[in-house]
Amino acid sequence: MSLLMVSCDRSTMYAPRTRPQPSQRGLLIDSPFDAGALEGRMETLLEADDLPDLPTDSGPLATLIDARLNALARTLPEGAPVVVMVHGFLFNPYAVPTLDPADSDNAHARMYHYQDRGEATEVRHHTSGWPLWLGFEEADRTGRSGLAIGLAWHSSPGLAQSLFDGFKNHYYRAYTYATETAWPLACLLMRLAQHPRLAGREIDIFAHSLGTRTVLRAIALCAKHEINTRLSTAKRAMVGQAWRRLGRVILLGGAEYIFEAQLVYSRLRTLGFDASVEGFGPQFYNVGCRENDVLDKFGEWFGPRGPGNHEVIGHNGLGSGERASRWLDLQIDSAALRTWFGGIDGRGRDGLPLGLDISGDQPWNVWDHWYYYTHRGNMELYRRIVRDRDNFSIKALREKAVGGEYIPDGIGRVGED
Repeated sequence: MSLLMVSCDRSTMYAPRTRPQPSQRGLLIDSPFDAGALEGRMETLLEADDLPDLPTDSGPLATLIDARLNALARTLPEGAPVVVMVHGFLFNPYAVPTLDPADSDNAHARMYHYQDRGEATEVRHHTSGWPLWLGFEEADRTGRSGLAIGLAWHSSPGLAQSLFDGFKNHYYRAYTYATETAWPLACLLMRLAQHPRLAGREIDIFAHSLGTRTVLRAIALCAKHEINTRLSTAKRAMVGQAWRRLGRVILLGGAEYIFEAQLVYSRLRTLGFDASVEGFGPQFYNVGCRENDVLDKFGEWFGPRGPGNHEVIGHNGLGSGERASRWLDLQIDSAALRTWFGGIDGRGRDGLPLGLDISGDQPWNVWDHWYYYTHRGNMELYRRIVRDRDNFSIKALREKAVGGEYIPDGIGRVGED
């Protein structure tokens, strides 16, 4: 299948088991890395202000990626996407995978799968298969549908243990886990960017909720170390390539704070990013929703807030006061945006005319935090962003008029369109 699986417990990376049995696929193996079986504990990668750990050419992470990409990406066609998927809060990579996605908190089983159990069931249990609805094919052995990389990271530290460990609430502690996972994610991006089979390709990221903290922090750290004079020129180039090779960065219900997102964007601007909307470099699609009680209560009440750092991007957008050329805020519970996307002409999966049916509101339910990816219409939008790249670039979307109106850009208050 066109899927590469990686697990992570804060700074330590693992190659999970890939056997086809439901109870084995995605199982974390906490033993030294076995290069033959391609499973087990890989590097522990720590970020430091002066000399961060970097993945080596002969280390376990490089061995895993080489083996999987040599098998999966042998005939990767031009335009086939490469997408790194990063989940959010309350997932445990140590959980045993199960056949029914609803029965496991291991993200490899719960979301990084190809099962279609019906939209109603998936909405109820938050179990939509991300690679399936992004257009990747389970039976793909050649990479014709592209390459998906699923990162299952530890985001469920437990309430009792969190209180015992410094009297922190478990969301606060999970946010620190997300921060610690950022550098291993950055190192994964480095190895992908260096691989010859992916040369000249953009690497996309698809992240939900607290996973946006890990993603944006990883990009910020790469930008910081690109100008780190303690690193050699070759290593600085390796670090910089991790973010410069990024393409579409799709952030759903982002739990990262606005202040931190603005820091990321300002660092990239300092390095020459944002001078043009063309060419390589991340394009941020920030999909938000005002009617999102989970973000309101957890992200803005229980996280490590500070002065000027209390609102999250999924609830408020980038909040910079000016339009950033490579950052687009999309409020999916906005009637204006839903009308705009509904008027897009195109071709669906079966060649039928398609108007996009996006929604941030699950009827009769105030807990809409997972509707970002459980609603089929939303996933179709994301599929188009990664696969119809010319028509769904930020530049193209902003220049396209639908019914005489340009795309609503920004996240306002409930009822504001």
